[in-house]
Amino acid sequence: MKLIDICPICYNEPNSHSFDKICEIDGVCILYTKPSAAKKYHDQAGILSHVNNMLISLKGKKWEWTIDGEGFSMKHALEVTTTQKILDIILKGYMDSLVKIKIVNMNRALKQMHSVIKPFLGSQLNHKLVWE
Repeated sequence: MKLIDICPICYNEPNSHSFDKICEIDGVCILYTKPSAAKKYHDQAGILSHVNNMLISLKGKKWEWTIDGEGFSMKHALEVTTTQKILDIILKGYMDSLVKIKIVNMNRALKQMHSVIKPFLGSQLNHKLVWE
């Protein structure tokens, strides 16, 4: 699937969102998110469409998600509803293929967001979180 099909917004305005396939290692697709690099971090509808279309494009392949907290701030943490809806997309359709979610460059704002969303993760998703 081409970027224009995954996210027309990012196709027209690169780096509007941050949810990209960066490579594939041993049959596992590696996805990367850096919220502080997204120009339209507040565009809930666009982000949800981007995430859903990206996961559809994997066609059931195993995947790993790296979330980079560098530069993550309270303005990003306030987008809790978007985060909850992304988790809902994953829980309802992509848990079986999700290998792990790796959090890198953890900071205070990301820790605070995690404490807010932790109850929504469920044990299945919580077990797939790795902090580095």
